[in-house]
Amino acid sequence: YKRQILAMPVWHIPAVGASSQIVYVIDRLPYVINTSGTYVMNSDLYGPNGIVVNASNVTIIGNNHKIVATAPNAIGVKIERYMYGVYNVKIESLVIEDFDYGIYLNEPGSYNWSGVELDNVVIRNATVGIYNSECWYNLLIQNVVIEATQRTEYGIYNEYPYGVVIYNVTLIAPASTTTTSIAIYSYD
Repeated sequence: YKRQILAMPVWHIPAVGASSQIVYVIDRLPYVINTSGTYVMNSDLYGPNGIVVNASNVTIIGNNHKIVATAPNAIGVKIERYMYGVYNVKIESLVIEDFDYGIYLNEPGSYNWSGVELDNVVIRNATVGIYNSECWYNLLIQNVVIEATQRTEYGIYNEYPYGVVIYNVTLIAPASTTTTSIAIYSYD
């Protein structure tokens, strides 16, 4: 597995006449995103919960840093609609460790055009690596590694997986495991 390292400055100085784009730094856990934009990590972070995305048009660039749970029943990255309409979210180059749910997608859009992309993500020691409930259409899971342990029940859990693309995903279980994990589970 080859990792791509992506470095991005914490600030952006626009050329004369160009519009500026703010780059936010994720510097603590838990971290709540309520504004569209690009969010980067510059260090490993530890906390009782991870990142909650409540805004559309969000890119999270982990720069191969990790978020690590320090409490039980924690969620690494949560994208959930409820009162928000959340679309076009990309998570890349992020390592997620020791959360019950690595990535939790619960109806992040309507029944169309969710636009969630997971790219170059590593999930370790999760009960469920990626949980998807009704993220219909335009869910792309690519270049993802899920490292299972004794506690892992599902690598990827898909509920109503219409239009979900899973490409170049590696699911690793230790040779000594006796768990009855399911790599990819889908139903509608």
